[in-house]
Amino acid sequence: MEKIIIRSNVSGRGTVNSAFIRLTDGKTYKSADKLIADYGYPVLMRTLYREIWDSETLETSALYREYLTMSRQSETEDGLHTSDDFTSAYRVHERFAVFLDRNIYLYHLIPKDEAYTKIIPWYYADSRSYIGDTWWYDDEEILSDIKKLNVLEFLMKYKGY
Repeated sequence: MEKIIIRSNVSGRGTVNSAFIRLTDGKTYKSADKLIADYGYPVLMRTLYREIWDSETLETSALYREYLTMSRQSETEDGLHTSDDFTSAYRVHERFAVFLDRNIYLYHLIPKDEAYTKIIPWYYADSRSYIGDTWWYDDEEILSDIKKLNVLEFLMKYKGY
């Protein structure tokens, strides 16, 4: 199962897309490079993702450096990790990821199919929901159950009510 890095700030449903439409006055962008050239990272990150941005480029930003640290941890160590700014999670579906610690959290991901979502290497989520506790089960069983159990069975088994 693929591990991904999600920004800890949950944006709220539709807010990023709406901010993009307002910023660009409805103009469409097929290229992240063109979008960055037109607006620059400070404007894009502040306007779309409500980030405090400290750099003109992605690579020189503090947030990107923390993302790289989190990526290295995810690649070299077992399990999932969190920091003040990021969470690593298992991607269980194109639009969903699961974070497992003492609790189980389901993230609804903003899809990476728009130019404005391709300007950064990490994911943003527009919602996060508590769906249970992990205390009695290992990650593999939980991830398997997410795919095979119906909602009620899952919530009952993992005390997600």
